[in-house]
Amino acid sequence: MGVSIYEQEKLLEERRQQLLNRYKRIEMEAYKWEAGLISAQRLAEIVFGLINEEAQR
Repeated sequence: MGVSIYEQEKLLEERRQQLLNRYKRIEMEAYKWEAGLISAQRLAEIVFGLINEEAQR
């Protein structure tokens, strides 16, 4: 038997929330970079780290 529509919707919503949290983290770190609180290199490390996490999924 397959996955119910309810379960599919729940999984999809969880995935959307994960992506939203990643985008919010990138935005937060970009503001830190803009304010001079972190270096451009550190910002790049964070962004590429998040991208690599996503690629491993």
